[in-house]
Amino acid sequence: MPRIRTPAARAKRFFDDVRAPAKEFALIEDASHFAYFRHPEQFLHLMLTKVRLLVTNQEQVAAK
Repeated sequence: MPRIRTPAARAKRFFDDVRAPAKEFALIEDASHFAYFRHPEQFLHLMLTKVRLLVTNQEQVAAK
């Protein structure tokens, strides 16, 4: 598989320009755009501890 990489500094600059009600920058070392294949346990951990928590909280707010 060819190595496709976006330098972390460039990704962080893009992230800093994004406007969102909630956001967090997380890097998975040596993963590039394929984190879910190369490091599935770290990717899953981030999804469960960051994304799921955010989505669950938004669903609870919307239900009120």
